[in-house]
Amino acid sequence: MTIPEGWLDSWNGTWTSTKELEDSKVMDEILTIQGVSWMVRKAAAGVTPQDELKLYREGDVLVLEVKRKSMAGETLRKWHLDGREVELNEQPPTGHVCVSWNVTDQDGVLVQETKEVSGAWSSKAEWSVVVENGVPFHYRKINFQGKGKLLRLVQKFKKTA
Repeated sequence: MTIPEGWLDSWNGTWTSTKELEDSKVMDEILTIQGVSWMVRKAAAGVTPQDELKLYREGDVLVLEVKRKSMAGETLRKWHLDGREVELNEQPPTGHVCVSWNVTDQDGVLVQETKEVSGAWSSKAEWSVVVENGVPFHYRKINFQGKGKLLRLVQKFKKTA
């Protein structure tokens, strides 16, 4: 992929959810299908997600680091954007899943594909950075499939640091 100047840097920083586009009922339904308990879902609904993103090159591979603070502490994930599947087994919140990341050539959108290993659910999320009136925003457009349903969720994050 040919990387436009400034594209890598446009991702770097702390992004805080605006919650303005997020449908809480859809989010709750997705978490329910994933097997997240009622108590955890209700606690999560009261939290404003904030992620620190860092995008850089490691040799020929693009790498995305995502650091998220939560009530349980801090998690740091390092994803190689090369389409390779990574298997995770986390009980809870999401269980046993395979995750892959890639970047589209035409528009620099990051694509995260996640599937629960038994096939109970899957999701495809497209991450992008867009400048609106001089202000950078990060969007996550998620298509989730599970229990015979296709659910769509859009999350909008504003760069806060």
